[in-house]
Amino acid sequence: MISDITLGQFFPGYSILHKLDPRTKIILAVIFIAMIFIAPSPFVFVFLTMFTLGLVFLGRISFGVILKSLK
Repeated sequence: MISDITLGQFFPGYSILHKLDPRTKIILAVIFIAMIFIAPSPFVFVFLTMFTLGLVFLGRISFGVILKSLK
């Protein structure tokens, strides 16, 4: 059961996102979380969803892994 959890798990890769400095990733994650909490309208959530899908594409993470982590 615990081995099925993928939230926060590192997936090795060689994409642009994987090469970013860890401090940059932490700062951007905090900004992204703040944007989710202060979103004034549903349109912002649509934008954030599309942005997240873009990051998944840039990170070259398979959608199977994403769907598995959502269960």
